[in-house]
Amino acid sequence: MPFVAPFLAGLLTVPVARRVAKPLARGIVKTSIGIAAGARRAAHAVGEEFQDIAAEVTAEMAAARLVADVEVPEQGTPARGAVPAATGPAATGPDARAR
Repeated sequence: MPFVAPFLAGLLTVPVARRVAKPLARGIVKTSIGIAAGARRAAHAVGEEFQDIAAEVTAEMAAARLVADVEVPEQGTPARGAVPAATGPAATGPDARAR
């Protein structure tokens, strides 16, 4: 009956292993969930920081574009986007103020 000794050892070690293994597994799962939640919070913070940087760069680019559109032209050269002044009789007629 060589199988009786391992069987009895199993009967004795299974309850002990259950008492040790369940809290150990519970602790591992709890720690893993805590780590995952921390990683999620960190990723969210990094995402917000990236959005802030992208918004700042977009604003800087828009401001640079506006400055480039409003640059003072050399004398005699019309500015980009400038509307030429009306000349001739229509510019001095009775309804010239209405324009």
